[in-house]
Amino acid sequence: MCGIRFNRGSSAWMLSLSLFVTGCEQPSRADLTLTQVQETVEQFDHALETMNSALLVPLVSPTVIATFHEPGSKQMTRYMGSAYLALLRDVLEHANSYIRKQDATKLHLHPSKKSAQVTARIHEHIEIAGQIHSTDEHETLTIELIDGKALITSIDRESVK
Repeated sequence: MCGIRFNRGSSAWMLSLSLFVTGCEQPSRADLTLTQVQETVEQFDHALETMNSALLVPLVSPTVIATFHEPGSKQMTRYMGSAYLALLRDVLEHANSYIRKQDATKLHLHPSKKSAQVTARIHEHIEIAGQIHSTDEHETLTIELIDGKALITSIDRESVK
């Protein structure tokens, strides 16, 4: 921490004062952090795995754009804002079970510290009305800092062949 040592019990205002005096920079509250990004992704995954659409609402921007690329073609389906949240709510309300696994997760914080991209390979199994729908896709989430809160602003999914 910029060569500053603190004894146990040093207060936060002493840290701030020392950083100001020594010219060290504290992370701005206007900067997106890796911790915020990781927490947002974990909460998003938890909401899906527990099939709780109410937990998704505070994580997703009202202006989210979700794009799903059709397997084997150049066609895509795009949902914007409340239409995407309505789709998620509908799927989760009608699902008997939902299993989501991800691997090959990579996180990239933009140098501006205003946005991040999280890419992963997603494996899903959803049972609706006795039918099992399985997907294997690459997913890219864009998370942006909006009014001091990390929100998912874009979701892009493409089937893995």
